[in-house]
Amino acid sequence: MPPSSSSTSKVVPITVAVTDIAEMSKSQLADYYGERDRRVRLFQPTLDEYAAARKRLIALTEDEPPEKGVAVEGCDYAVNFGARKQERTITDPRKAFAALVRALGRDGAIASIAIPLGALDKVTTEEHRKGYVIQEQTGSRSVDVVALRAA
Repeated sequence: MPPSSSSTSKVVPITVAVTDIAEMSKSQLADYYGERDRRVRLFQPTLDEYAAARKRLIALTEDEPPEKGVAVEGCDYAVNFGARKQERTITDPRKAFAALVRALGRDGAIASIAIPLGALDKVTTEEHRKGYVIQEQTGSRSVDVVALRAA
C-alpha cells in the first residue's frame, strides 16, 4: 500500500561536494562566482514571493498574544511562529547617559556611544564637521558580474 500524505517519511539529506574555493585561481573563482550569481538572480523571483508571503503571514499574526507561539496551518504546511522575543529600549536617554557618566566618567561615556552621522549632517555644516569627522574610501566595493558568453 502506498504511503499516505499523513505518514511520516525519513528525510534523507542531500550531500553536495563543496568546491575548495581557496585553491582556485582568480580566473576560476570569477567563473565560479559568476555562475552562482546567475543562479541567485534566476532564483530572485522566488525569494521575492517568499518575502511577500512571510510579511503577510507576520501581519496576520500581529494581534496574537506576544508570549504565545502561533501556528498557521495550510493543507501541506504549518508555519510556526514562536513567542515574541524580549527587547530592551531606553526610555529616558538623559538618565541612561547620566548612569554612563557616573560609571565611566564623561570621556568614557562619550567614547561608549555612537553618534549618528546623519543627525550631525542635519544640524551642522560640512565646514564645521571638518574639525571632527573624516571621510575615507574604506567602504565595501560594489560587485557586478558580466557574462562573457551565454550560460
